Amino acid sequence: GPWRREATPLLMPRPGHWDAAITSNPAAVIFSSGRTVLFYKSIASPYPQRNWLKPVFHIGAAVAPRATGPFTRVGDSPVLTWNGRALGAEDPFLWHCGDRFHLLFKTMAPIRRLRIGPAKLVYSSSRQFENWSSPLKVFSTEQVSLAPQGARNGKRITARRLERPQLLFQRDGDDGTTVGDGAPFSHAYFGVVLDNIFRNVAMRAPPPIS
Repeated sequence: GPWRREATPLLMPRPGHWDAAITSNPAAVIFSSGRTVLFYKSIASPYPQRNWLKPVFHIGAAVAPRATGPFTRVGDSPVLTWNGRALGAEDPFLWHCGDRFHLLFKTMAPIRRLRIGPAKLVYSSSRQFENWSSPLKVFSTEQVSLAPQGARNGKRITARRLERPQLLFQRDGDDGTTVGDGAPFSHAYFGVVLDNIFRNVAMRAPPPIS
C-alpha cells in the first residue's frame, strides 16, 4: 500500500455479449515489461434474469501494456475452450512458466467427455490462450485438514466443494531457480464449504498438476 481505488473499472461488461453482466474474479500475470494478461469470469445475463435463464459462467481474457490498462479483450468469445467448446468455469488462477500459461479453475458445468463434474478444481495450460491442454482434475477427493484450533480439531474431512484456488510461489527454489524457471510453490489456498459455512484453508502440500 497505500492502496488507491480508481474511479472506473479496468474492464467493463459488454451489453449484448457473452460477458454482458459482470467482469469479476480477476487473475493477472504481470510481466517484467509491464505487459499484463488478465483473466476474468463473466456471464451473459444479470440478475434477476439469471435466476430463470440459468446461464453458465465462462472465462475471458484481456491484455494491456501495463497493469493499469488500457485493456483489450482477446477475441470476442470466452478464451477458455477445449474440444471446440467454451468451458463453463469461474475462479481462475493464472501463472506463466517457461513458454506456457498455466491455469487453475473451478468447473461450472460438467466436462462429460473427461468425466469431470461441476464444482471441481481443474488444471490446464496453453501457449497463447488457445489449444488448451486436456483439463485435469486436481483432486480425486475434496478432502481438507482443518487447523488444530478448528471446529473439527484438525481431523481430515470431506468438503462439499473447493473453489477460488490460489498458489503461493517460492521466489527462489533450493537450486536458485526463479518462478519463471519452474520454482515450486509452497502453499495452496482455497475457499471451502464446510457445514454450509464458507471457510478459507491452506495446504502445504501442493496438488499434483504435472
